[in-house]
Amino acid sequence: MESLTHRPKGPWVFDEEVARCFPDMLSRSIPGLYTMRELLAHLSEPFIQADSDVIDLGCSLGDTIQMWKRVSQKGVPVRYVGLDHSLAMAERAKERFADDPDVSIRYAHLPADYPSDLQPSVVAGVLTLQFLTVSDRIQLLQQVYDSLLEGGAFFLVEKVIASSAPLDQLFIDQYHHFKHRNGYSWDAIHAKAESLRHIMTPITLDWNRELLKQAGFRHVELFWKHLNFAGWIAIK
Repeated sequence: MESLTHRPKGPWVFDEEVARCFPDMLSRSIPGLYTMRELLAHLSEPFIQADSDVIDLGCSLGDTIQMWKRVSQKGVPVRYVGLDHSLAMAERAKERFADDPDVSIRYAHLPADYPSDLQPSVVAGVLTLQFLTVSDRIQLLQQVYDSLLEGGAFFLVEKVIASSAPLDQLFIDQYHHFKHRNGYSWDAIHAKAESLRHIMTPITLDWNRELLKQAGFRHVELFWKHLNFAGWIAIK
């Protein structure tokens, strides 16, 4: 099922219908998605420690994990763990990696279910924290920092708002044109924006950086930016 026919009813839900068309939806909705994931994976490689965990917060169908495995050093024992609060997404990710002993997928609500039994050297949150309240983001970022092995890295990718209203609207307009060029009708674009407005709260670049600093990360740098999407690397 292609995402062009999906119409949300009320606040956005990552249900089975969304899970079925999610790859198509992402490819039509996130500019530079493949480039961002590939860059994240390559930047992760120097920080991945042998016999450690590599965690994807909000793994959806497991594309970030798949990219990590594609570029990872062969022969380095690593455990990949995906967490997702959508049961439909988690179940499909489990099916995808059913024959891979190096990957485990967990159904989890964050920050409450952040795993205390893991020793991660790399953690990623790709378009995940934006669905949490700011207070929950602060708690989750602290959990990530505390759990990371020394020298480990956290990758944060978020939808953001610009520092001024005119520039924010400019980026939003261009983003909507991007989606329209990829086949979405204007009605569908506005319906999804309204649906997401109830559950997603993007914040500014500076605020995201400050939250990472508050958690304890001393080395924080922007590694990717495209319109109203951005990615940071934060090193412990």
